[in-house]
Amino acid sequence: MKNKIKIPLIVFSSLFALLLIFSLIASPIAKNYVQKHDKELIGRELSIGRICVNPFLGSAKIKDLTIFEDDGTTSFVNFDLFEAKIRLWDLFKHRVWVKKISVSGLKLNVEQNYKWFNFNSLIDHLSTRKPKFNTIQGFGFVINNATIEDSDFRYADLAMGNEFLMRDIAIQIPSLDGLSLKTQVGLDLCLSDNTMLHTDLHLFENAKEYSINLKLSNLNLDIIEPYLQQYVAFDSLKGALSLDLMGQGHTEHILDFDMNGEAVIKGFALQDKEGTYLGKIYSVFAKIERFNLNDRVLDFEKLHFSGLNTVYIFRAD
Repeated sequence: MKNKIKIPLIVFSSLFALLLIFSLIASPIAKNYVQKHDKELIGRELSIGRICVNPFLGSAKIKDLTIFEDDGTTSFVNFDLFEAKIRLWDLFKHRVWVKKISVSGLKLNVEQNYKWFNFNSLIDHLSTRKPKFNTIQGFGFVINNATIEDSDFRYADLAMGNEFLMRDIAIQIPSLDGLSLKTQVGLDLCLSDNTMLHTDLHLFENAKEYSINLKLSNLNLDIIEPYLQQYVAFDSLKGALSLDLMGQGHTEHILDFDMNGEAVIKGFALQDKEGTYLGKIYSVFAKIERFNLNDRVLDFEKLHFSGLNTVYIFRAD
């Protein structure tokens, strides 16, 4: 009787020990493989602080990952922590059910020089790389609780000598069904000490239609100076733009959207090359009834100017 009990206990203990050992060695194996084959996988060098994989709980953590530029030293993207959890039993139902996926401390550096971007080589590598295995057909997916927190995004236009930084980016996606593609996405970020952007995006059935609420506060207009100076000769542009807009549209026709709401510009000032102010406006308030780029419609319900000041100088030529 004792032997009959001992045998299952020994077998169970051995299996448990093997599973535990496999769980412990899976993480360093995964880390070593990714770092050794980084050039083959993505075409660039990368470094990983730590990978924690638990195949029995369906969870994974990656800490301190950095993908470098083509020079192998400059950081292109890095994050502090990536976490993901899936429901293992749903894999037998031909469905990937993600219970949680989160990224914190993400820092992305994008540079552009006319048609060149610093991620071109990544796209070229991934587009030409042939997969070794056939894609599994018939799998659906559900993603819940997807978040990005405490993240920064830097964009630099090298040709124009212009750059801006988006700080404290937070993105929340409560759920996304791979079949219906219905979802809600919330985005918050900081463009400067006084400039905040909030968007709330709803995608409807099959992601064909959407609605969006966009709120922007105190965006400095000098950010568009280098681009306007290609068409208009002026020295400086000052002012702050705030928006509160609602829009509806179709994802299949990007320019076919209707938008309405309010726009405010404060402290507008345009200065010419000689240092003369062409125009100053204390504030501009616009209540937009309908804006549709496709139909070329801009309908104002109300347009109010305050403190308008202009100077025109006529010369002999």
